[in-house]
Amino acid sequence: MRIMKPLLNPVLTIRNGGCRICPTTGASRRPSAKTTLLRQADEPFPEVSDGTGKPSTLIPDRKENFSTWNSTEYTATVSEVWINGHYLGKRHYGYSSFRDELTPWLHFGNQENVVAVRVDNSQQPNSRWYSGSGIYRNVWLVSTGPVAVDHWGTFVTTPEVNEHSARIHIETRIRNTTGKPETVTLETSVYDRNNRRVSMVSTNGINLTDTVTVVQQELTEEEPQLWSVDNPALYRVVSNIRKKTSSQRI
Repeated sequence: MRIMKPLLNPVLTIRNGGCRICPTTGASRRPSAKTTLLRQADEPFPEVSDGTGKPSTLIPDRKENFSTWNSTEYTATVSEVWINGHYLGKRHYGYSSFRDELTPWLHFGNQENVVAVRVDNSQQPNSRWYSGSGIYRNVWLVSTGPVAVDHWGTFVTTPEVNEHSARIHIETRIRNTTGKPETVTLETSVYDRNNRRVSMVSTNGINLTDTVTVVQQELTEEEPQLWSVDNPALYRVVSNIRKKTSSQRI
């Protein structure tokens, strides 16, 4: 994230591993939980085309109660997704990222998993400008436990920013898929550009009695490195959910 000089109604926006302060009310965030870059954005297809990309990966061991998702950031324009031959769904709008659960159809051990993404941009004209064609951004493999930060579940704002301190507000949505109440601790840390933890807040005794629980936290960063063109300082926020003596980093 970037901590900049105060703007009118500043909102922190996370983008591709970092974030910046923008005078808006919305944010876009990279996938939470343990993520693996399944495939980088490839060379785009021609403007009018119909093609399929097939990234593959090996998953050595089956993890009990873990879920695995395919997260695609951008395709243009109509896209369909399969995992090991199983059809997952179709989207008609290329500007929205999407995620599909892969867990029931995964292969473990030495058997390869193939994610097929078919992109159809043959229906023209479909835009007032050139929107691109193909898989234009990264495809992620996301693995989460039964209790994890929800998809797009971290929202960070900086209500007060100056050269001496920055007040940081973090809203975290925790999803509980165990089917029973759970009690956890949420630890949220802020790291600077040198990967040094500069601040941390911990909330204990969070009762997860519903499928999704929203947790509000605040912390203060003293003497923040304000972002500018000459000093593009980036911070990152890391959430860590702990249950009893074990911990799961999200």
